[in-house]
Amino acid sequence: MTVLDDDQHIRRAMSEVSNEVARFSYALFGLDTHDRPDLYASCVLVECDGVGVLVTAAHAISAIEKGGRGIYLGAKHLTQVPGQFERSSKDGNDQLDIAAIVLPHDLLRQEEMEALPLSRTGFDRPLPDAHFRCVHGYPLSKNRQYKRLNDANKTFTRYHFTYAGVSPEPVNYQKFGKDTTFHVALRYRKGTNEKGNRGRPPFPKGVSGGGLWMIPGLFAAKDCYLEGIAIEYHNTHSLLFSTRIDHVVKFVRKYVHKG
Repeated sequence: MTVLDDDQHIRRAMSEVSNEVARFSYALFGLDTHDRPDLYASCVLVECDGVGVLVTAAHAISAIEKGGRGIYLGAKHLTQVPGQFERSSKDGNDQLDIAAIVLPHDLLRQEEMEALPLSRTGFDRPLPDAHFRCVHGYPLSKNRQYKRLNDANKTFTRYHFTYAGVSPEPVNYQKFGKDTTFHVALRYRKGTNEKGNRGRPPFPKGVSGGGLWMIPGLFAAKDCYLEGIAIEYHNTHSLLFSTRIDHVVKFVRKYVHKG
């Protein structure tokens, strides 16, 4: 019988969490001037009242749209997102910074996409105390086009990344233009990687729109809950802010899918 130490338990739990949340997490692309895919941001597919809703950060959608070549979803294939995202503000300069769109059932089936049930989010329910939190997405520094793009057939292999940390107390949310009613802060700084080595995590640009997940315990890693959507990083203070899922779902029900 092998006895695991604390670090091994943590690494095993993180591997389980990463595999689990990756089922519902995807990358968003634009096209460059040569019509090659260019990764911009992350997103999460959530089941809301019987439909699959793709949720991300509004500022990420605005950035892709400036290219004028459409918004593309990286799932089984690289597929153009049909229709228009509803955004909480044009450039994501509001409290929510959220964008969402309902995806057709045929697209979900074709791309073999899984939607996270609403029961596995922090919407309208008290969550257990967090043992730790993690953010999951597609950092641009690990998804550079020259490394990930097959120019011959314009396919793009994606690298996803999961970072676990703590929500520090106290944080002066007002200093960063944030509010605990709307937001959750996560420390994002040097730590131990999956190999047990100390190092800095990749710069989180590209993780915007990805999920903030709450994990109740090391031995309940798969019982993780979506707590928010990542929207903003403050490098000098190593803080990553996410919009709480309650407000995300309320936005979806009011403006995106009205049931």
